[in-house]
Amino acid sequence: MQKQRVVQDRFWQRVDQSNGDEACWLWMGATNEGGYGIFSIGTRRDHKYYLTHHLALVFTRRTTIPEGKLIRHLCRNRLCVNPKHLLFGDRFDNMADRKRDGWHDGWSPEIIREKVTARKRFERPSVEERFSAMILERPEIGCWEFGGSVRDGYPRLSIQGKPVNAHRISWKLEHGSIPDGLCVLHHCDNRRCVRIDHLFLGTRSMNNLDKVAKGRHNSPKGDDQLLRKRPWLRKFGFFNPAYTHRERRPRGEMHGNAKLSWPQVRDIRIRYADGGISQSSLGQEYGMSQRGISLIVRGDYWRVEDQSIGG
Repeated sequence: MQKQRVVQDRFWQRVDQSNGDEACWLWMGATNEGGYGIFSIGTRRDHKYYLTHHLALVFTRRTTIPEGKLIRHLCRNRLCVNPKHLLFGDRFDNMADRKRDGWHDGWSPEIIREKVTARKRFERPSVEERFSAMILERPEIGCWEFGGSVRDGYPRLSIQGKPVNAHRISWKLEHGSIPDGLCVLHHCDNRRCVRIDHLFLGTRSMNNLDKVAKGRHNSPKGDDQLLRKRPWLRKFGFFNPAYTHRERRPRGEMHGNAKLSWPQVRDIRIRYADGGISQSSLGQEYGMSQRGISLIVRGDYWRVEDQSIGG
């Protein structure tokens, strides 16, 4: 319901209602070749266009259009979305209207051009207005979630054609610019949240430490791995920081894919050294393969216990 409210708010922002409730409410957004207003619903990659006079009636009457029915304009203005000027009908009613008005073939290109260009210029709402209209309050979790398109879990808003993460916009609207080298972090760990008291500034290192402290540092596996999703990153080759700064690579239990902790590793080595248990049995107990246990007891894996990085 909240997402539907965001869509409706975005819709009515493009309607000129300045002439009063009884006059035509002109659609100020995009139009199709027939002179009807159109409105896009969905994401940038997956969206669908709808006729605006259809949406106006659906939004105000909270109903759907019956099968076999269409919506007639009593005012004969295709750009009008005033629900008082709209009425359900069928194609025979529509043909009768066109015949009565002398528009057997619909609006001519000249009439469409005249109607569309006669509208007031559509003034795009400010960033603050667009941003506020897309906030969804979630009292059950205490967050204010942003209802825009999402990438990597973060909702975004397009500003001058460039997508910007919504939580960064929230911080800028409240506090101004973000200093170079700092990130906007979440106290609530909800990437969709834009509530200003849930946000704070920090460095990238602080962000990574916060992620580890909250147990969200496990690396993706399988086809979700970064280089599988974005193979073009391999072009960096030996200039990749994984090679040029080996001391920064997490090791031991700090590694995102670690299945064991140092106490478990010590227990494996002591029990295998004492004898009486095989590597396969230890692997079954700790959820690992026989080969993984072999690499641990030989010291090829988990070599440096006193350092979480390096070694």
